[in-house]
Formats: sequence, C-alpha cells, structure tokens
Amino acid sequence: MITGTIQDEQGNNLQGVTISVKDQSKRATTTDVNGRFVLEIPNNATLVISLVGFVTQEVPTTGDQKEISVVLVEDLSGIDEVVVVGFGTQKKEE
Repeated sequence: MITGTIQDEQGNNLQGVTISVKDQSKRATTTDVNGRFVLEIPNNATLVISLVGFVTQEVPTTGDQKEISVVLVEDLSGIDEVVVVGFGTQKKEE
C-alpha cells in the first residue's frame, strides 16, 4: 500500500487527480480534497498520475516505499485545442 500527496507548482493540493498502476487499469484511485490518496499496489509498480490541464507523469516506486509526493506541471500546450459545445432548451414557466 502506498499513500501520497499531489500538488501543483504553487504548492496547492490538487483534488480529483487520478492515480493508477501502469498496465493495471483496475488499480486506481483519486485524490481527496486535501490532495491525498491511498492505493494498494504491487512491489516495484509504476504509478500513472493524471489530471486534465496538467502533464501526465509516470512515477516508479520501490518495494518498500510507503509514501510519495508529486508536483504536477500545468500543460499549456493543448489549451488552444479545447472546444466547449453546449446543447439544450429551456421553457419559461409562469
């Protein structure tokens, strides 16, 4: 089992970050409101850490490692590729 904290470059804790074991999609979790997570992992696993708007990182672990801290870097390269589309209708009620 490993625990950890995920932050941005300014030291802010990041909520909703996905942490998964590489090549094992069923072993995954997300960070809580304090940027913390707990995940059961095999020995010498590689963690894939991702959040929209940040560069995905792969972090190798060692067999006896119990805690990690990761700083995610903002991904500014794809900002021009975001398209927001909305559909819907609304009826005025009186």
